[in-house]
Amino acid sequence: MVKQPNQRTMHPLPVPFAQLVRHTIEARLDDESFGVHALAAAVSLSRVQLHRRVRQACGVSPGALIRERRLDRAAQLLRQEDASVTETVYAVGWNNLSHFAKVFRRRYGMLPSAYAKQ
Repeated sequence: MVKQPNQRTMHPLPVPFAQLVRHTIEARLDDESFGVHALAAAVSLSRVQLHRRVRQACGVSPGALIRERRLDRAAQLLRQEDASVTETVYAVGWNNLSHFAKVFRRRYGMLPSAYAKQ
């Protein structure tokens, strides 16, 4: 079959969309400027298309997915390493300590410092 110059060839993604998004988030987790717009650019979608596809694939918005992954990684670091809460907050790309503590407490039911002592 001869391909016409204006025809597009559809190539299946080597990994499912949800895995691609999660991998992209993991790779840029420590970058505080990484957000929905950067994620959309990284996976070659508009912000609106990204929102629709992430909501469909993962059940949450892209912003919530990034925030949840950062919180998961922060909890993991607080449990495993001998790092301070401040170091952990910056290591997961958060730049506001008080906001992080508020969101962390809402998710885990305790402040990050108490969580680290467990």
